[in-house]
Amino acid sequence: NFPLDLASVEAPAANG
Repeated sequence: NFPLDLASVEAPAANG
């Protein structure tokens, strides 16, 4: 979960 992608709230941050 990164601040760059809010969608990572319940998913692995694969982007950046």
